[in-house]
Amino acid sequence: MLIFDRDGTLYTYDYAVYNDKQNLWTDPNTHVFMKDKIFEGMKELLNWAIVNNIEFCVLSKMPENLPESTLNVMALDKLMHFANDGINIWKGDIHFTKLDKAAYFVKMTGRLPNKSDILFSDYQPELESWMLIGGSSVKVLNGVNSLTHWNGCSINALNPGESIINSVIAIRKNLYEGGIISK
Repeated sequence: MLIFDRDGTLYTYDYAVYNDKQNLWTDPNTHVFMKDKIFEGMKELLNWAIVNNIEFCVLSKMPENLPESTLNVMALDKLMHFANDGINIWKGDIHFTKLDKAAYFVKMTGRLPNKSDILFSDYQPELESWMLIGGSSVKVLNGVNSLTHWNGCSINALNPGESIINSVIAIRKNLYEGGIISK
């Protein structure tokens, strides 16, 4: 299964808001995710997965300590971005959680991830915790982060879709040929 983080991996968002004291996290009418844009190459990757019947899901971590009404508006806007960008997300699965992705995956599936469960994320601590419990991780470069202290697989969300798809095919092929996962 391919597991995608949303923010900073499939979609851009303004990293400067982490230092912003405005209401971008709390006001449902101006929240931080309202204006994010999809990385076109990642859009092509999702559509490739859909066309090729590759099982995938999107796990989107939501901010903690916000009113449920604000979280609901944020989740709805995130869903609408997929629809507006022409991605039939219902062919995959999308989950919004306050839990770490590894913990949520275990809760969602009732099992630990294995090497065929590949997490794509821009956030290194998430990737590391995923690998610690048995999954495979791919760091997604997004123009803001880097490969500093990362020795694993990576893709660049700014690359054309064909390049990203070929990289993902190669990563999956290496896992299959290495006997790490079975077809």
